[in-house]
Amino acid sequence: MRSRCLFPRLIVAMWLAAGMSTRVDAQQLPTGTILSVRLLDSLEARDTFRGRTIRAQVLTPVLVNGRIAIAPRAEVAGVVDEVGTERLAGARRTVRVRFTSLTSDGITLPIDAIVTTVDNARETVDNDGRILGPPLASLVKSRAAWSTLLLGSVDPVAGALLFTAVRGEAEERHRRVVFPPGTDFTLRMRQPMTLGAWPTYVPPDTLVPDAAMRAMLTSLPARGLTAGGRGPGDFINVMLLGTEAQVRSAFTAAGWDTPDRMSTRSDFETFVRAAAAEGYTHQPVSAQTMFGRDPDLVFQRVTDTFAKRHHVRIWRTDSILAGVPLWVAAATHDIGVLISREHRGFTHRVEDNIDIEREKLVGDLVAMQQVVQRGDWARIAPAEDTRGTFLSDWRVAIVRLRE
Repeated sequence: MRSRCLFPRLIVAMWLAAGMSTRVDAQQLPTGTILSVRLLDSLEARDTFRGRTIRAQVLTPVLVNGRIAIAPRAEVAGVVDEVGTERLAGARRTVRVRFTSLTSDGITLPIDAIVTTVDNARETVDNDGRILGPPLASLVKSRAAWSTLLLGSVDPVAGALLFTAVRGEAEERHRRVVFPPGTDFTLRMRQPMTLGAWPTYVPPDTLVPDAAMRAMLTSLPARGLTAGGRGPGDFINVMLLGTEAQVRSAFTAAGWDTPDRMSTRSDFETFVRAAAAEGYTHQPVSAQTMFGRDPDLVFQRVTDTFAKRHHVRIWRTDSILAGVPLWVAAATHDIGVLISREHRGFTHRVEDNIDIEREKLVGDLVAMQQVVQRGDWARIAPAEDTRGTFLSDWRVAIVRLRE
């Protein structure tokens, strides 16, 4: 009798094992899962965009139980399902995309996700995923504030032109929302999603600093100095291993632009763009020094506002590691603008948590396949009274760039 029961029991055991295997291989992504993506297509608040397919590429891996469930470069796609103009005061332009599919490793699955933020943009996003143009596209709080700046200006012609731009600012609130390919969005999933298998994505190899590397890293400055060495500047939070050509190529591939040098022309351009609440892709970056010199390289990402941008200052060191130069980088995120009488112009307000920008920069390089190794160095935290407002775990990302 026992032998007669063995076969059915074996079948049941195999069925249960198969079911357990399926559950182990599948990943359940809950409602509210966040996706960081970059547009592959342009998006505008125009009637001609209604019904148009919009694609985006995942930038940051999505983890489930410590494993990568959605890998960088997976593709999401959706449809522009709403374009309009707000009826309330301000008549803001609106556009909404509902993302409906995710493609990874050649497999396309349904998804339900909407936009929650547009990176470094003047636009806002409501709870239903509508992107709203600014009701008043201006950073100017009063003309008196501008007068304070202009009285200290050495160029009255530029001042007169600037006031012309300010007078025309009222028209800016009716400008259409325009996002070119390369704009970064954050999406939120409105429904749970089950993925049938883990992606085949392989992250960069882990770089572990040896004793000699750690000793050399310890000898490097922890932060830059403001122009003229008047005070402490930004903290170093990224180190790069590669030639200058590799560094330039990596940041170009990752969608980072180079700023203009500070000059009378660029200062005027900055004033006019700020008055019109427009982005200035190549807006200058204020001077900081290290090793007694200005940065060797500077890169930034700007969307459509002067007030916000990602930027990084990079200095080449005298050290050679694994046969290539070592570069130190201070990456920060400008999140607002302050009018400074001391500087007779603008100064940017910086995100206090510099670790967020460290991961943004490295994440962009990794997503665009520019990194072969990534490690972390646990730097000794500075004394509290020397940190200023910066917040950090004080780790430095070490990145070896692709040849």
